[in-house]
Amino acid sequence: MRRVAAILARMPDPHADRHEIENILDLYATIIDAREYERLTEVFLPDAVLDYSSSGAEPGPLYPVAAWIEKGLSLFARSQHMIMNKQVELAGDKAHSHALFFNPLVAGDGSVMFVGGAYDDQWLRTPVGWRIIERVQETAWTFGLPELRAEGDDTDG
Repeated sequence: MRRVAAILARMPDPHADRHEIENILDLYATIIDAREYERLTEVFLPDAVLDYSSSGAEPGPLYPVAAWIEKGLSLFARSQHMIMNKQVELAGDKAHSHALFFNPLVAGDGSVMFVGGAYDDQWLRTPVGWRIIERVQETAWTFGLPELRAEGDDTDG
């Protein structure tokens, strides 16, 4: 009986795996809004590739992209990232998730801006749990955000 229990304990549980991945997506939002960027290794592998190019970042490894996120969010007094409509597809020790995001951002003057889009993530099961190895963030829409221009661009067109 112990042998059967030991074998079952090592078998993947798809419900538990989906739950863990969904919780980690929520953890990402919590870490970002708490501005605890040093905790992002609880979500991403250190060698993960993050592509936030739809928001203006250069695709790259975790730490440079995390610094870009930190710099961008420093322009706002508060943020509230919400991740929803999570879809998870499991394939052994790998997984893919697609989730929508909605991010209200509050400026220092109290004005509120909004960003919406999706995260497409590739996951790996590691000894410490599921972690994202690749993320593509697709900004689908914004509301109330000033149009960003290249530094030094004074044109109106």
